[in-house]
Amino acid sequence: MYQENSTTASKCEFKNDLATTAIELLMSSRGISGHGGYHTAKPDAKNPKPYTHVTYHDIIGMAENPGAIPKEQAQWVIFSTTGGVYARVHDFQRQNGQYFCLWADLDQVEELTFLEVVNRVKTAIPGYRHIVYTSKSATTDNPKSRVLVPLNQLVPGSGYSMLARILNNRLEASGLPPDRATERPGQLCYLPNRGEYYQFQINDGPLLDPYTEFSDEIAAEQARLKEEQHKREQMHRAAIQKAQERISTGQANPVEAFKQTYPVDLALERYSYYRRGKKYLSPLSESGKPGVTILDNKWYSHHSSDSAIGQPGKDGGICGDAFDLFVYFEHGGDFNQAVKAAGEMFTTTDQATGQIISITKANQREHMRQQDAPEQDFQERQTKPVEQTWEPHIPLDENQPPAMDPNILPGLVGDMARAVSIETETPIELATGIGVAAIATACQGKIIIEIKPGYREPLNLWVIVALDPANRKTSVLSRMTAPLTAWEREQHKQMEPRIKEAASRRQNQESRIKSLRTKYGKAKPDELREIEAEILEIENDLEEIPTLPKAWAQDVTPEHLGTLMAQHDERMSIISAEGGIFDIAAGRYSNGVPNLDLFLQGHAGDSVRVDRGSREPVYMDSPALTFGLSPQPGVLKGLADQPGFRSRGLLARFLYLLPGSKLGYRALDTTPVPASIKNNYHNLIFRLLNLEPGEDEHSDVKPHVLTLSKDAYQEWGDFYMAVEKDLRDDGRFEHIRDWAGKLPGAATRIAGLLHCADNPNDPWNIPVSLETMTRALDLAAVFADHALITFDLMGADTSLDGARKVWRWVERNRLESFSKRDCHNALQGSFKRVKELEEPLIVLIERNYIQAETKQTGGRPSIIYRVNPEIIKGRP
Repeated sequence: MYQENSTTASKCEFKNDLATTAIELLMSSRGISGHGGYHTAKPDAKNPKPYTHVTYHDIIGMAENPGAIPKEQAQWVIFSTTGGVYARVHDFQRQNGQYFCLWADLDQVEELTFLEVVNRVKTAIPGYRHIVYTSKSATTDNPKSRVLVPLNQLVPGSGYSMLARILNNRLEASGLPPDRATERPGQLCYLPNRGEYYQFQINDGPLLDPYTEFSDEIAAEQARLKEEQHKREQMHRAAIQKAQERISTGQANPVEAFKQTYPVDLALERYSYYRRGKKYLSPLSESGKPGVTILDNKWYSHHSSDSAIGQPGKDGGICGDAFDLFVYFEHGGDFNQAVKAAGEMFTTTDQATGQIISITKANQREHMRQQDAPEQDFQERQTKPVEQTWEPHIPLDENQPPAMDPNILPGLVGDMARAVSIETETPIELATGIGVAAIATACQGKIIIEIKPGYREPLNLWVIVALDPANRKTSVLSRMTAPLTAWEREQHKQMEPRIKEAASRRQNQESRIKSLRTKYGKAKPDELREIEAEILEIENDLEEIPTLPKAWAQDVTPEHLGTLMAQHDERMSIISAEGGIFDIAAGRYSNGVPNLDLFLQGHAGDSVRVDRGSREPVYMDSPALTFGLSPQPGVLKGLADQPGFRSRGLLARFLYLLPGSKLGYRALDTTPVPASIKNNYHNLIFRLLNLEPGEDEHSDVKPHVLTLSKDAYQEWGDFYMAVEKDLRDDGRFEHIRDWAGKLPGAATRIAGLLHCADNPNDPWNIPVSLETMTRALDLAAVFADHALITFDLMGADTSLDGARKVWRWVERNRLESFSKRDCHNALQGSFKRVKELEEPLIVLIERNYIQAETKQTGGRPSIIYRVNPEIIKGRP
């Protein structure tokens, strides 16, 4: 084994350097690691397996004492601290990664000795700390090696490839041809693994500052990339122009338009295919060898990893075009979704309205027009007087979601919710929402759920069930929270004697201190020390008076809430049939200044540190706050406009239900909640409330951890990806991304609560099952349906909200027709530009409130909007 004489000294210096902040940070940086090339945590894999982690310090130990493991089982690392199930995906790391080390793979060193490799590496990175070690397949004649160069700072994934390319350029200039696959953000670096021939070298020195050492190369690389980008943009603009010209002549095929816009070489570069001469290296390739070629504006690949992208080609290969890449890399293989997205990239003119719209919308509208009147030519219908039959209009205020399945909540809590709903003749959503909040009250702060290593969620939950007055909300709330109140009452009864004893002892101690202080003022100098000592001894041993347990509250200020939580094991619930808490959060008692910090920290479990001059300081490590509210729907209107409520994520943390009222359809003859159901529900909540949190090795409080079964995790992963797709532009959750982005996490919280309700005795000893996860995801889907309507109610969908404003103007002025200019002149306060009216007018057209009539004037067509006469008839 080759090592310099200074190795021992270098090791000592290395260990001494650990005292410095930079080295400490380096050693604590944890790269994503696994074993064998097929190790993946992706939920859609055949056998997903969580990743592990490895530090640079760990690798030093491996280099000094490597194992001898078959490569298919050997350990690897990605030098990014950003984990997750997609940690091996290049684009994921490019967008999210944070790298603490560069590395190089030197396979073509046949004519060099290991010592010569080491010296040439030193030439490329003179004086900087690094490790060189040979690979498993190295031989005396070909000492294949890997070079690891730790950095003095974390480097974002967006810049990693450029820095890795610069390192490889330096090594190549030093006579060490590198494998350029290491420039990809998700490339695996196999760790020291002893083969027949093994050597290593640990070189001491300062950590590499890439932005200083590589400054000249970075500037040159950026200039080169800028020039290449400029050329690509020129080509792209020319291609778009051609595509738009083709569209203007009647071509409205999004797929063909995309292919015209993106020649296949541009598309390959867009999706991170790395060009090497006349071939491209696939970002999915495991071999690191380029195998993609271009012929007749199609790509051909012999990488098996590309098989899911294109179609079978010649000689067992794969071929495809630019659109195939678009479908796979940006839309997960969903062809229809990709067609829709491509259509949004190009515009055309709506012949009916004169509006510039995407070709997707143009095709959709034309399809609808053809369905409405397939026997008429479209152009003829534009000039026909609007005397045709109108379809029934769809009310703008239609905001009633599908009714909830009464059996959606399982087990004892579901039995109680259904029985309460029947007895009180109230919608099942109300008892269900408050019931879930009651379980969260009993479990929060004591149990958390782990979705995967590094990702955990607490079990507190925020639920709003909006319902108008006179719907017996208080009756439902009192029944669903009765065991919480009964538990508090029982705890108070048990603790009162202890509290009285403690208070009496405390009063005696304080009296003794008061007496000693009086005596101190009259004492002789030689008596003072003895009195001081006794006062100090008593003060150090003052009796602590226990606090009466409290599980929930209703009307409370944020300041007092912090005190309550600090007194009650850092957890508290606010359960109320009203929405006054929103007024308090908006600043009712703080001169109109919103006070949201504690609420937000209490949802996430972030530590709280509040120091106020007029109050006792509040310190909490893992606060847990639950909400179960049932305000009137009118309270929700305008919440999005409250300062900070939307922008800081307060509204995004609630789960919403908007049930239909049963007022007017209730009967007097109802069935009371059966005693057995009530007793079972009470016993369940009591058992959950009496669960104790765990302890760590220092006897500090530590929540118990629930885990997911493999099937449950797979099911949740599918749900996560479905939500992720709906977050895209024009996706289902486009207008409520802030809320929907938290939906998968909320779903796991629900699953954890349902699991605890099913297993109230030590629930952490049993993994969450697929059945429980499925029920939780069903409930999460209901919350999603209701959230879409709730945020519309709060003004999140600007186009629908704008349509309502336009229609109010139409009704107020009793208009039978109007122009866009008329509308804009009247509503400039709401619509600053004429263009802002386009989407609201489209909403009114689609809901059959108005129709657009095009009139030829000799110049640009004039558009008049006719109002649905069926609606006009009923107006006074």
